[in-house]
Amino acid sequence: MLGKRPRIEHTLIEVSGIEAKKLSKAKNLLPSVKEFIAKTGLHVLTQKTHDFSPAGVTMVFILSESHLAVHTWPEYGYFHLDLVTCSQIADKNQLQAIVGEIFQIPIEHITVRKVTYGN
Repeated sequence: MLGKRPRIEHTLIEVSGIEAKKLSKAKNLLPSVKEFIAKTGLHVLTQKTHDFSPAGVTMVFILSESHLAVHTWPEYGYFHLDLVTCSQIADKNQLQAIVGEIFQIPIEHITVRKVTYGN
């Protein structure tokens, strides 16, 4: 039998329709990801970015709330954010609006999935 478990919120955000240049290098994407982090009230403890050749980016942020990973596929105009937190952040509609505003794309290009574990 499992005992009491902490609250864990796992959020996956998929975004399409982004220009390849924005997704091809960390320096192009990092300001937008940092804006997302600020607008969702997250707090970065450390970060690491990696540019792939010829294009593509992986970013990992250790947060005081847990962690965020970002992966891009510039050739598809697609990226996803994988966010795990120990506290509740914005709901699906708020996250779609935040991402849509930052990347200036319609919310139809943004899919948000959330799973909450524990209490």
